[in-house]
Amino acid sequence: AERQTAEAEVAALEADRVRLTQTRAARERDLAGREARLRSLEELEARRATFGDAARLLLSGEAGTFGHHGAVADHLTVERSYEKAAEALLGDLLQYVIVDTASDAAAGLALVAERQAGRCGFVVLDALAEAAPERRPVPTPAGARALSDVVSVSGPYKVALERLLDDAW
Repeated sequence: AERQTAEAEVAALEADRVRLTQTRAARERDLAGREARLRSLEELEARRATFGDAARLLLSGEAGTFGHHGAVADHLTVERSYEKAAEALLGDLLQYVIVDTASDAAAGLALVAERQAGRCGFVVLDALAEAAPERRPVPTPAGARALSDVVSVSGPYKVALERLLDDAW
């Protein structure tokens, strides 16, 4: 009887150990996910540190219900050896706030003016989605690389944002 009690106790302890091991593994996965999200947010914050006050205000969430899709820079990946050149070429466009419509841009401008946060540029997706006028391709100058060769655009606004990179070297 004493042996059976001890075996039952060992079985219960083993079941507890398995349950606790599974719980620990789930919490470690959760922690890893949260740490990755934190790193991502820290990188995003660091990239936006050089943005003007108006862009930072609108992108920070302090702007309340202002609808936007981030900044242009949030959607670009640049080959490392071309980062400075791309930044010099794109300039302020990197911090432009992406919105759906001109009325969204107007709402953003009103908020910026209300808070006296300075100036801010916008990329209006509706305007970019309109049929582009027929253009003849401009050949890439000798010795130059097209910006679109060293900068890739990602996300659901890829096609619209790629139009911003046209004919730039």
